[in-house]
Amino acid sequence: MTPHITLCPMPWVNLSIYADGSTRLCCFEDFKGPLNLAYNINSGTRNYLTLKETSLLSLINSDSYNTIRNNFLNGTIPPSCAECINEEHQGITSRRLTSLQFYPLKEEKLREITDNNGRVKTTPLGLDIRFNTLCNHTCRMCGPHYSSKWADEYAQLKCALPFVHDFPSFTSSVVEKPSFRKQILQIAKELRSIYITGGEAMLNLKHWEFLQFLIDNNIASHICLGYNINMSYIPDNAPDFWSHFKYVSLGLSLDAVGKRCEYLRHGLKWADVIKNMKTLQNAHLKNMTLEIQPSITWMNVYYIDELYSFMSAWNLKKMFLNFVYTPSYLAPWILPETTKKNILRKLQNHLPDKDFQQISRQLMKIDSDYDQFRKGILFNKWLDKNRSEDFSKTFPELFNLIQKYWNKA
Repeated sequence: MTPHITLCPMPWVNLSIYADGSTRLCCFEDFKGPLNLAYNINSGTRNYLTLKETSLLSLINSDSYNTIRNNFLNGTIPPSCAECINEEHQGITSRRLTSLQFYPLKEEKLREITDNNGRVKTTPLGLDIRFNTLCNHTCRMCGPHYSSKWADEYAQLKCALPFVHDFPSFTSSVVEKPSFRKQILQIAKELRSIYITGGEAMLNLKHWEFLQFLIDNNIASHICLGYNINMSYIPDNAPDFWSHFKYVSLGLSLDAVGKRCEYLRHGLKWADVIKNMKTLQNAHLKNMTLEIQPSITWMNVYYIDELYSFMSAWNLKKMFLNFVYTPSYLAPWILPETTKKNILRKLQNHLPDKDFQQISRQLMKIDSDYDQFRKGILFNKWLDKNRSEDFSKTFPELFNLIQKYWNKA
């Protein structure tokens, strides 16, 4: 048997669950289309499935997910997974590759647990859960699909700029209901990791109730718990909850330092970040690690070295570079070629070589896109006016490099 070098463990081990009950095998595809959603085919028609009417175990073995697993085993890349392969061709460490590090499953094992129709005989090892969209920030790279705070302003924005990305919004949460917890009990024996994001999980009382449920049912002790948090608020009793889990990884959603981060994540106060950094470090939890996870856009890539200085000052060891693909008018590689080269000259020798090489590949192996960049400038101009903010004063060095494009937009 010749092994397939493009196998991905996620269709076998993971389920990403959204507030409305829709699911995906992997969060990386996100809102680019219905390719990664669960559905069954009846009389040639797709019937999409959610946790509102379908059990978690039935969703795992839906027709669409069975097809994705069979595609991988037959050496075919499913359309919903093309982004990872494209990244790897550019020399970038994809979500598929990082998943293989966490779930090092061999092809023989995947074939053993999968029948000829693509159905699996096991339950997920990991869940990726978004409880709701409750959030206290309106980050520039986000939207109402992840932040309730965005709803009113985003409606105005779309009226002013019709090209603005059309995100879905969720009005109710399936995963906050007791029926969802009952389904967790059915898969608890095999479950090993739970990743929680939002909205902002720290603000969500239902999230803390869910952790208490895991503790009370003796599930927490074998769970690796992961988060993305915006560092605006850490409850005093959070370490008490986290101490019951096998391992806790906090991904800190910080895109810049000081006023620049406040601009990108509107509503954030940098003083709160510093306060909560001290709270987390003073907790002295041996089972907890902190990792900075910036969302990299054309607005902050020039200044990413400042985050590495921040990381060093707080004795943090890891940074995960999360490059923004959607909305496309904020992606870092759409910048003009000369600007990208100037950015790389500025960053060289100020970043770990591996990270610098990754940023370099991302910027230079994907072509500049002046039309998308123009849209991104219009997007920021509108928000600057609406929020009484000023890109040119907050990012003066980058503004000097792009001023002629800014003025033309």
